[in-house]
Amino acid sequence: MKETTVKRIEVSANLAIVIIAVLVGTTFIKTRLENRPGLTRAVRGVLTPGSQISLNGVNWKSSGQTLLLVLSAGCHFCSQSADFYKRLVSRTTENSKTKLIAVLPQDIDTAKRYLGQLGLPIQTILSLPPSSVGATGTPTLILVDKQGRVKNSWLGLLSVAQQSEILNELAGP
Repeated sequence: MKETTVKRIEVSANLAIVIIAVLVGTTFIKTRLENRPGLTRAVRGVLTPGSQISLNGVNWKSSGQTLLLVLSAGCHFCSQSADFYKRLVSRTTENSKTKLIAVLPQDIDTAKRYLGQLGLPIQTILSLPPSSVGATGTPTLILVDKQGRVKNSWLGLLSVAQQSEILNELAGP
């Protein structure tokens, strides 16, 4: 009878260890995957809302808000997102309250060619490194108010729900 009790305790202890190991492993893997840039979700808080962005030659007050589209000619997520960016161009053209600015690290001619290949007729193009606007990677979308303060930002390849969120924010109040 004593051996049966000891055996049950051993089996219970081993089972508890296996369950804890699986939970810890699952949590570790999930955390590692969620923190990788370029996943199919936007990373909220890429830039702290309310933080100031200063760009020479950009007059934030010329429109109610500005959407910075931070891209790079070598970014496959940028190219994959071209259809959504076309919708953004259309939406900002229809809505004079939102200005669209493309920010690319390449020289202006290369940036214009790349945007042309994507079918994006963006009027204002800046040749700057993504870090100059606080972006840590491409694509990054940054919505800025008329004082040059970040309203919201998104990083990476966006889900349909996140694309809708951005389009709704462009519609404004």
